[in-house]
Amino acid sequence: MSAKNYESEPEIDLNKITNSSPYKIYPNPVADNLQIEWNLNGDSSGVAQLVDLTGNILLDIAFKPGYQIKSIDLSALNSGIYLLRFSSNRQSIGYEKIIKR
Repeated sequence: MSAKNYESEPEIDLNKITNSSPYKIYPNPVADNLQIEWNLNGDSSGVAQLVDLTGNILLDIAFKPGYQIKSIDLSALNSGIYLLRFSSNRQSIGYEKIIKR
């Protein structure tokens, strides 16, 4: 019997997501309010999207150019693992794993 090749979307290894980026998130794990700090240089704006593990976008959080801190209320979410996806100028910058208690 020969092996079959299947093409699929690339997988994201949640254990290899690191924070070497212009944004910070805390506390993580989070119970209620998540703080996001992001410094966007120049005239670039950005978006942080909170995504569940099935790929559903739960929140779009817009950021203007410059340094900002935003507090996001996550108290209504179920406990579990979520992803925070960062993009600027329609290009992906990175992901952060969020643990909701």
